[in-house]
Amino acid sequence: QIIPLPTFCLGLSPQCTCAAEGNVVRFHCPDEYAMLLEVSEPGASLYMSYYASTELQWLPRFNISSLVKIEFDAYIFWPEKFLSDLLKTLGVQTVKTIIFRDRTLETVVTRDVLNSGNGYMETSQPENITTWHFGSVPGLKKFKFFSHVPELQESIFHGFDTLRDLHLSVNVTTLPGNMLSTVNGTLKTLTIESPGIVSFGNPLLRELQQLRNLSLALIHPFHERDKQLQPHFFGSMTNLEEVRLASATSSVNRSMFKGTNKLQLIKMNGNDDLMELPGEIFLDQVNLKTLDLSCNAIVTLHEDVFKGLGNLTLLDLSKNRLTNLSSTIFAPLTSLNVLRLNKNSLTAMSPSVFQDVVSLNYIEMVNTQFYGATLLMNYEAVVCTNDEACQYKSAEWQCDPRCICWVQRSVGSLIVDCRGTSLEELPDLPRTTLLSTVLKVGNNSLTSLPTVSEHSGYANVSGLFLSDNNLTSLGSGDQLPDNLTHLDVRGNQIQSLSDEFLLFLQEPNNTMTLSLSGNPITCGCESLSLLFFVRTNPQRVRDIADIVCTKQKKSFQQMEAFELCPSY
Repeated sequence: QIIPLPTFCLGLSPQCTCAAEGNVVRFHCPDEYAMLLEVSEPGASLYMSYYASTELQWLPRFNISSLVKIEFDAYIFWPEKFLSDLLKTLGVQTVKTIIFRDRTLETVVTRDVLNSGNGYMETSQPENITTWHFGSVPGLKKFKFFSHVPELQESIFHGFDTLRDLHLSVNVTTLPGNMLSTVNGTLKTLTIESPGIVSFGNPLLRELQQLRNLSLALIHPFHERDKQLQPHFFGSMTNLEEVRLASATSSVNRSMFKGTNKLQLIKMNGNDDLMELPGEIFLDQVNLKTLDLSCNAIVTLHEDVFKGLGNLTLLDLSKNRLTNLSSTIFAPLTSLNVLRLNKNSLTAMSPSVFQDVVSLNYIEMVNTQFYGATLLMNYEAVVCTNDEACQYKSAEWQCDPRCICWVQRSVGSLIVDCRGTSLEELPDLPRTTLLSTVLKVGNNSLTSLPTVSEHSGYANVSGLFLSDNNLTSLGSGDQLPDNLTHLDVRGNQIQSLSDEFLLFLQEPNNTMTLSLSGNPITCGCESLSLLFFVRTNPQRVRDIADIVCTKQKKSFQQMEAFELCPSY
């Protein structure tokens, strides 16, 4: 529906201004409010700065029944029914998201003609209003509340009954017991940011039984650090699936998460005085998939700290103060796939520390100072000790001594580099599903393309670099790996590409590219099919501009069909 935005300015009050431009309408009533309506693809959004010390004299009437978002900057406390009356006057029936910022400690310029000697007019608060009230907002799913008030009214959110996501950035020490009673069946995500620990009344904890995601963050982490989360804090939230604690606790106890057996993610970060974790703290977390303990000060991990985490797939211990790891600490993690130990003080570990974690595929140990014993691992895994390159470990494969092998982190590929080693056949490659393999065997003595059936691990090759060998043909293409994305055969003895190979390149879903320059391509009738392919798919031959017909002294790409084959 195309809405004529200028119609929103009809019936404008004389003291107010209204201007429409593009998809935006701006409203301004001095000493009362400034407002902007934006109509875009997701829907209409409203932005309002409120600073009225008396009742609003004029508001526009929208022919828009639903808003995707309202953002408020409120410089003065408004009347109890202000929000519901505002929506009714505007003609708005539903709002999905509200972002509210309390700016009552700030000063606002409200007029072009300033009313005081220093150019600023102080906003005066309405009498007897010292807190915020929000009426009914039909359809509201997400509410963000930023305020410095020292206390929240118990009824502050009682007008909401469809809320799913609540974000509170507040300066209170206690949340009222029945504050969320009207949304206890709908609220799924609760985020609280505060200078210090916020306590929850028992009624409030009971109201959070349907909560799925809880985030607590201290924005001044060294403020009131003697306080800890109240006992059994998580136990009443029996449906919790995700918990995030940022600078929110300096010590933990064994029963901290007791009773919450549906958790799939726990993040505890930014606690500079969290130095150890007790044993069996995660004993009930049979469904936990991700445990992020990075950016703390952990020095010691109890031997049984990971007991009960048989379904954990990702463990992040980066940026702590660990110096060593025992040989059995990871044994309970029978499903662990990714382990991050970056930026610790690890200087020595038991060689068998990862031996029994057969599900482990990726180990990151960047900036750990670890340069000790060989790790005993009877399975394949990628071990990263710096930001750019990693090692591929496997009990069934060793890098050919004539080659250099490493994992390039940026592309997630195993690089097997055997250039200039007088190879006459391919080296052994690993049978792996962790990584694709890039094989570099340029400047050797290979005379034909290898076939998948004859070479172990060759099927996993995604990049094959065969420049400066003795190849004379590329065959039909059937012998190439299914996942090959680039074939480099520059500087060989190839005179032409067969029709079968060109048909192979044109098969559905085949996007493989070629590098072909430096070959003695015969610029005759047999090269017509190649010319037609290049004309229709120039991006598939990366160096097409460098392929030259020496007899005609002309770029192959610029040749005409009759020049290649006069009888055409």
